Amino acid sequence: MNALLAKAPLPFAEALARDGELVDLVDYAQAIADEAQATSTRRSYLSAFSAFSAWCREKGLSPLPAEPETVGVYLGVLESRGRLVPTIERTLAAIADAHHRHGFDAPHPSPITIKIMKGLRHRLSVAPRVQKDPLSDADLVAMMQLLGDDLAGRRDRALLTWGWTGAFRRAELVAIRMEDLRRSPAGIVVTVRKSKTDEDGKGDVKVICEASLRDVCPLRAYDDWIAISGISRGPLFRGLLNGSLKPRALWGGSVALIVKSVGERAGLDPARIAGHSLRSGFVTTAHAKGCTMDSIMKQTNHRSERTARGYVRHAEAFTKNAAVGLL
Repeated sequence: MNALLAKAPLPFAEALARDGELVDLVDYAQAIADEAQATSTRRSYLSAFSAFSAWCREKGLSPLPAEPETVGVYLGVLESRGRLVPTIERTLAAIADAHHRHGFDAPHPSPITIKIMKGLRHRLSVAPRVQKDPLSDADLVAMMQLLGDDLAGRRDRALLTWGWTGAFRRAELVAIRMEDLRRSPAGIVVTVRKSKTDEDGKGDVKVICEASLRDVCPLRAYDDWIAISGISRGPLFRGLLNGSLKPRALWGGSVALIVKSVGERAGLDPARIAGHSLRSGFVTTAHAKGCTMDSIMKQTNHRSERTARGYVRHAEAFTKNAAVGLL
C-alpha cells in the first residue's frame, strides 16, 4: 500500500494516453465547458472556423495550429469579400477558440494580426452598419390587418404581437416553450430561460398583457393561435410545411423574414426593417408615450440604460433636435 501511495504521478498528457476512462472524462468536462457559450455562439464559431479551414486547405496551409501570418492574410481575404468588422472579429474569436480547445497557442492576438485589424477598422469605418428602423404601434396595426385567420396568419399575428409587446430578441422569441408560460388574470408571465445578456441561464421574465386595440392584442392572438394549432407543450412558435405544423421551433431567421414580408405588404421598406424592429419599436413607442426608462427596461431586460437609450436617440433624431425649424 505504501508503495502505491509513493508512486510518482504521471503528467496529464501521459496519463491521458494510457487511460481510456480519463479520455471519456475529458470529453465530458469539455461538454460542460461548451455550455458556457450560447448555442448560437458555438454554431457561429463552428461555421467561421470551418470556412477558415476550407480556405487553408485550398492554399495548402495549416488551419490548426495556424500561424499568425496565415490568419493575417485571411483577414484581408474576408475584407475583400465584403465582410464587415464585427464578422471579421467573430472569425478571429472562432480561430482562437478552436486553438484553445485543442491545446494550441492562439495565433491572435499577435503583432501582425493586431496591426491588420487596426488597418481594417480604419478602412471599414467609412461604411457603418445600417440600423434597422423600429416598427411603431401604427405600423404594427397596419401589418396585423393584412393577416388572415388561417394557420399561418394566426401564427404570424401571435409572433409579431408577442415580439413587439414583449420586446423579445428573435432568439428569445423562438425559444419560448409552453412550459415557460404562466397564465394569470392580468396576462401571461413568460420565463426567458436564456438570453444574450443572461447566458448563465439565471432566467428573466416578461409579461404579455391585454391591449386596448383588438387587432394587436397579444393575448387574443395567443388564444387564437393555440385554438387552431392545438399546441399544449413544447415550442410555442413553429414552422409550417405545406400548411401543416412542424414539431420543431421556428428558426430565428424566420422572424426577420416574416417581419419583412408582412411589413412590405403594409407599405414599409423591407430593407429597412427586420426582426429587431419589433424590439426597438416597443422601446421607441413606449418612450414616446411617456414611459420611464426603468419601466421600459423591466420589459426589455436591458442591463444597461445607455444601450436602451440608444434606440430612443435614433428615434428622436428629428423630434428633439435644435436644427429642426431653426431657420
